Amino acid sequence: MSFEENTEERKILREKLAELEHEQWMEWSKDISRKEELSIERLKRWQNLWKPYNELPEVEKEQDRVWADKVLAISTEDQKEYKQSY
Repeated sequence: MSFEENTEERKILREKLAELEHEQWMEWSKDISRKEELSIERLKRWQNLWKPYNELPEVEKEQDRVWADKVLAISTEDQKEYKQSY
């Protein structure tokens, strides 16, 4: 399956990857908040984002989508290289 085009499957995968990115960020940021001293402002900002992906405002979701797009770009590139090797 090719994700080069803006297909419905690609849109679904992009959202799943963005959700995963958010989950990873939440785990990382919670860990950092336990281990390091953060400013009150940063901690409050992070705590406000410690919620399920589907509850985030669109502007926050878009930040996770940027990382999802990077994964899709790599997987598309890998797919092209794989096809060229045969």
